[in-house]
Amino acid sequence: MTCTGYCTDCKEWRPGQLYDDGNVYCDTCWEYYELKNTRCFSFAAIYDSSTGDLLTVASSHIGTGCAERRAMWRLKEQDISSAKSIVVCRIRRNRNNKTMTFGMSKPCAQCICAMHIYNITEVSYSEIGNSFTAFIQLHELHNTYSTASKVVVSIE
Repeated sequence: MTCTGYCTDCKEWRPGQLYDDGNVYCDTCWEYYELKNTRCFSFAAIYDSSTGDLLTVASSHIGTGCAERRAMWRLKEQDISSAKSIVVCRIRRNRNNKTMTFGMSKPCAQCICAMHIYNITEVSYSEIGNSFTAFIQLHELHNTYSTASKVVVSIE
């Protein structure tokens, strides 16, 4: 719920979100708060391959699809024809020692299929520990892992 108040984290009077714990968080602190209280957070960013312009960003949500597909579904119709690059990242939070590391975010079989449809030509993803793969060509990317979400393409 959107409201205005003193942010619980930065203590400044700002528009923000009223969280279910009764506290207000400004937009900047809200994103960190969500990440801090989520064990695993995945997001994807899609770029135009020729210009390097950021086209869209999305995060994963349980039951609605992977971050990659949610980002592809946000692309505008004119963006679909040009070649694109995607960066996928998973951040894992260790609840015991409160550290964060990258997790494996290699796209699943459904996301790889969707990437062909949305004209994504190269992919980079986070790996366990603190590293990313270098960009690899989509035709070289394979994964047999499937997610529960079977929706590949979203037509609005």
